[in-house]
Amino acid sequence: MLEFAKGLDEAAALKSASWGVGQVMGFNHKGVGYASVQDMVKKFDEGIKPQLDAFVALIKTNPKCMKGLKDKNYVLFAEGYNGSGMPAAYGAKIKAAAESYAEVTKGKKSGD
Repeated sequence: MLEFAKGLDEAAALKSASWGVGQVMGFNHKGVGYASVQDMVKKFDEGIKPQLDAFVALIKTNPKCMKGLKDKNYVLFAEGYNGSGMPAAYGAKIKAAAESYAEVTKGKKSGD
């Protein structure tokens, strides 16, 4: 479907899709540091680092995401990141992952 859409309007097609490990929407390319959506997609093909960098950049520019993380309000984070589509369900999954991570890393220092 994406290839068909690219045949009609490449930039619009790439902007309408999510990319990379953080599922960054193409229309967010400027907010995560790319002049064009094509530049972002090309860079994401190089590996996980540019994908993670964009994911973090997107979160840092979103006040709801930042407040949600700081307050450990994962429903608010999910709403900021994903909009109104199922924030409670996503928030519960993020909370469970954060709690699991905290348990596994309990008492450990960065780099251990």
